Amino acid sequence: MQTSVNKVFLELAGQSVIKYSLDVFAGLEDVAEIVVVAHPEELELMKAKIDDGFCSRRPIKVVPGGAERQHSVRAGLEALDDRLDFVAVHDAARPLLSVFLAQRVIQAAREFNAACPGVPSKDTLKEADEEGNVCHTLDRSRIYRIQTPQVFRMDMLKNAYVQASNEGFLGTDDAVLFEKYCGPVRIVPGEEQNLKITTREDMAVVRGWLGDDNNMRAGIGYDIHRLVEDRPLILGGVNIPFEKGLLGHSDADVLLHAICDALLGAAGLGDIGHHFPDKDPRYKDVSSLALLEKVKILIDRQSFEIMNIDCTIVAERPYLAPFLGDMKKGIADLLGIGIRQINIKATTNEGLGPAGQGEGIAAQAIALLRIFNGA
Repeated sequence: MQTSVNKVFLELAGQSVIKYSLDVFAGLEDVAEIVVVAHPEELELMKAKIDDGFCSRRPIKVVPGGAERQHSVRAGLEALDDRLDFVAVHDAARPLLSVFLAQRVIQAAREFNAACPGVPSKDTLKEADEEGNVCHTLDRSRIYRIQTPQVFRMDMLKNAYVQASNEGFLGTDDAVLFEKYCGPVRIVPGEEQNLKITTREDMAVVRGWLGDDNNMRAGIGYDIHRLVEDRPLILGGVNIPFEKGLLGHSDADVLLHAICDALLGAAGLGDIGHHFPDKDPRYKDVSSLALLEKVKILIDRQSFEIMNIDCTIVAERPYLAPFLGDMKKGIADLLGIGIRQINIKATTNEGLGPAGQGEGIAAQAIALLRIFNGA
C-alpha cells in the first residue's frame, strides 16, 4: 500500500487501525499481557497512538522489532512474562478481528496446543512453473487462507523460534515454524471480514464493513502576485518565456501556491503562509515545487489521498495554452497521481482588475482528498 504512513496508524471511523485489535485483546479475560512490536523509528509514535484515548486494564509494552517479521515476533515473545502458558500472535493490520473469533482460536489452542483461523478458498488454485505454465491444479477443498490471531503454547513456540534461528529458517507465519519444529496446527473457521489491509482496495472494503463512508474532504486555494521586470515567470513549475515575472519571497509560482493552499485546506492543515512564512530566509527564492513536495508529505502523514485537483490561471498575457501540458505532467509526477487527476485551465479577466490590467497573475485551485478513515 503506497503511503508514507504505517497502515496501522491510519484512521478508521475516528481511531487508528491498531486500536481495533487492542480493544479486542484488552477485553478478553484470557489475556494477561499485551506486547506491541513496532518499527524502531516508530516507537514513540506507537506509544503516543496507544496512549491517545486508549484505556486498558492489561499492561501494554511497546518494543522494537527486527528486520524481518520473524525477528519482530521473536522480540515480542522475549518481552512476555515467561510464566504465561499461551501466546496469541496477531497482525495489527487486521482491524476487524471479532471477539468471538479470538475466543474460538484460544479455545482450540488450549485443546490442540496450536490453532489459527482459516477461510476456505473460493477460487481455483493452480501451481505454475517458473515460466508461468500450470503444473497442476490444487484440491480447493483442502486449501485455506490463513489469518491471525495464531495461538500457541508459548514454550513450544519459543522453542520453535530457537530452532529456526539456529537453522537460519524464515517462515511466512508463526504456524509454519510450529508445524516444522513442534507439530500440527489446528485450523479454526475464520471470518471473511478479518482481512489484512495491504492495498487501498482493502482499506475501502474495511471502511465499508465499518460503515465509514464520510471520507471526502475539499479545499480551495487562491493566490495572486504582481508582475515585475527582471524576474523569471514560473507557473506550475514551468519557466514561461515572458518579459516580466512574478514578485514574491519564493519563486512566486501562483499556481503551485494555490494548489498548496487547496491541499492544506482540504486536510485542515492551515495555509501556505503558516507552513512557509514569507519572512523565513529558508524560503527566499525557493522553488514552489519544493513547497508542494513538503505539502504532499504533510497530507500523507494525515492519511490523505489526492483524488483530483482543478485549477484556473487568470492572466491577460502571456498565452499559456502551450505550457499547460508540461505543468500537468510535472505536478502529477511530483504528487504521485495520474495526469487525469489534475486539470489546469487558463483564462483572461476581460480587462478587469489587476489580472485583467496585466498588473499581475492570479490562480485558483480546488482539491478533493479521500481520507483513509477517512483517508
